[in-house]
Amino acid sequence: SGHVANPALQANLPFDTMRDMSGVVLVASSPTLVIVGANSSYKTLNDLITAAKKRPNTINFGSAGIGSGTHLGGEYFLLETGIKMDHIPYKGVQEAVTEVIAGRLDVAFPPIALALPFVKDGRVRALAVTGNKRSDLLPNTPTVAEIGYKDFDYRLWYAFISKSGTPSPILARLAKEIKSVTDLPEIQEKMKAQGLDPAHIQLADFDRYIASEINKLGRIVKASGIKPMYRDWE
Repeated sequence: SGHVANPALQANLPFDTMRDMSGVVLVASSPTLVIVGANSSYKTLNDLITAAKKRPNTINFGSAGIGSGTHLGGEYFLLETGIKMDHIPYKGVQEAVTEVIAGRLDVAFPPIALALPFVKDGRVRALAVTGNKRSDLLPNTPTVAEIGYKDFDYRLWYAFISKSGTPSPILARLAKEIKSVTDLPEIQEKMKAQGLDPAHIQLADFDRYIASEINKLGRIVKASGIKPMYRDWE
């Protein structure tokens, strides 16, 4: 999914993401979690949002670094909820989760697979899932959309991309063969065990999805003020 953030984050990419690349197939996505420490006073997502609205920029959230997927997920959350929190970048999201556990950081947005062991053993509390549906791994944790932010959907995703101009029959064959592998029960089980939701959007449909994600991430980057934009994201 960093592929669709690059046009907004990198002013001088040596290629045009839409013109020079073709989507082959999207194979899986992973929601992130909104987590707080076990001793946090925020018991629900609404508790967090209410506190942030009352005291802007007094609550902090951590990520894997400026422009990372976990940073942009946090910025998307701020954009959609209309709250303000201070961002603290770390070298990796694991460090941010460790700081949440220690109580030195208020909030983080790690991928579900990374946070799950700490949710299970009670060291962190999962307030919400950022994807468009509840996770089978945490069926009692609501989505952000369920809390009242309709259409909220943020996921990290994994896919195969090709150079544009690759003959259509070759792309179609690649998509077919990749699907035959990812549909294998043992592969499905391994993906789900890692918090990944198997998916299969291919070819033209995947290109349209990429275009929509480029615009979505562009809006998030612009709102965050990460760096000056070179395109007016609508």
